[in-house]
Amino acid sequence: MGLDLPEPDWGHVQQWVDRLVSTVRSTDVKIRCKFKVTGVEDNGSTESHTSKKVTLTTQYDPTLPEDQRFTRWTPTGTINVVIDNAAALEQLTPGKDFYVDLTPVG
Repeated sequence: MGLDLPEPDWGHVQQWVDRLVSTVRSTDVKIRCKFKVTGVEDNGSTESHTSKKVTLTTQYDPTLPEDQRFTRWTPTGTINVVIDNAAALEQLTPGKDFYVDLTPVG
């Protein structure tokens, strides 16, 4: 005794698969890292500019549940940037933690 099932509508199945793939591609995975400012060094100054090299590194404090989660996905890393923006540099003080979000371009 066999089952008498109708033939699948493969065109409809393909449309469904295409919509699913499109949805997955359009839902960007959020990438968030946690970094600590570990250094701020003079990078040369002029009368009109004061640039500094800022170093951020991943940190891990085993007593913080948040750090336990972040270290699983971004266990190590260093970011070095030269910044010539006084307002931004005021915020980037050694010891301060920051989230760094990575967003695809385009």
